[in-house]
Amino acid sequence: MKVLLYWHDIYIPYSDYLIRAFAADTRISHLCIVGPKDFDSEAIYAGSQNTAAYSEKISFRRIETYSFRKKWGPVSQFKKCISEFKPDCIIVLDEAFSINTLNMGLANYLAKNKATVLFYSFENIVQTPPVRFLLENFSLKNIWVFIRKSIRYLLADALLQPLRSRLVHGGLACYQESMDVVHQFGWRPIVGIQWWGLDLAPFQQMTKDQKSDASSKIIGYVGRFISEKGVPDLIQLLSQLDPSYRLILVGSGPEEEGIRHLVAKLDLHDRVEFVSPKSRDELAKLYASFDVLVLPSHTDYFWKEQYGRVLVEAMACGTPVAGSLSGAIPVVIGNLGCCFPEGNITVMKSVITFIVENSVDPQVRELLMERAKLGDIKHFVNAFIDLHLQMNARKNP
Repeated sequence: MKVLLYWHDIYIPYSDYLIRAFAADTRISHLCIVGPKDFDSEAIYAGSQNTAAYSEKISFRRIETYSFRKKWGPVSQFKKCISEFKPDCIIVLDEAFSINTLNMGLANYLAKNKATVLFYSFENIVQTPPVRFLLENFSLKNIWVFIRKSIRYLLADALLQPLRSRLVHGGLACYQESMDVVHQFGWRPIVGIQWWGLDLAPFQQMTKDQKSDASSKIIGYVGRFISEKGVPDLIQLLSQLDPSYRLILVGSGPEEEGIRHLVAKLDLHDRVEFVSPKSRDELAKLYASFDVLVLPSHTDYFWKEQYGRVLVEAMACGTPVAGSLSGAIPVVIGNLGCCFPEGNITVMKSVITFIVENSVDPQVRELLMERAKLGDIKHFVNAFIDLHLQMNARKNP
């Protein structure tokens, strides 16, 4: 089987594990990796340390993308790759309604290729013209937001749906709400539910003896410093906890200056540590040093947490996790007792102190590590290949 894999972030060093995992599947005879020539850096991970040579069955294509949107690949570039490689299966690691998925389906048709075209969907908000948003947040700036979102809904989503349904055959969704979004126009492609795949090996090898100071209680956060992630809630939380609690923030982003200002305002300099993006191996050691990892995300009109891969990585280390009720967080954690209403510092404090101050026994650690396996990269790759084979069997009974 020949597989063409496209993702706008595939050439970020961190994504190396994805390439190797697909190549490791013995059912794939040839693998063509396609991604943009230009890409943004990662805000959490410093890169991959794997320097081993790639399998000979992998070929790489770096394509020019639209100048106004570096993550979108043009039909012409996709068609050239498909015509040269002639894949049996095309996997686009992008939303069902994304331009990349549609353009790849169209390119497959124009190249007269018979490949199965599959997507991966995180999207968990049904797109509609945002009338309520505009009424509740009326301003000249938000009029433009309303127009832009409405155009996307009317043109990119609704108007192009008949074309998309003919060119795109199915895919995987992160969880049920993501599947519901795929079905929003009555479109019923074959869709399976599968968590995003992660390289869990560096995390599974960790032990819970990584703390340098056993007397301190460490709350950890790993992710982007943006408003949706709710990082200021962790600063407010820390101000209400006794001095034995410390906070480690790993990542970067545009809200970092504001977060540092809040730390200074609440006089928490000696209890908050900012850590720059790290490699997977270094990050695994940090997870193992945490008493709890917290993801306090905030839902807004246009976004809610789509997965929370840091939760899966922390659980793979046996580290307890907690998070808000935003989007997929309760699904990934699987224990509502470890979740709290968004922005509710009082309930967050109760949840965090209960987790931290009640020691995690080996059985609970094993349960955390077992749940993390739902996001193992091998399951992710296998789900795509099985889906392709299932569709092929239907076409050729």
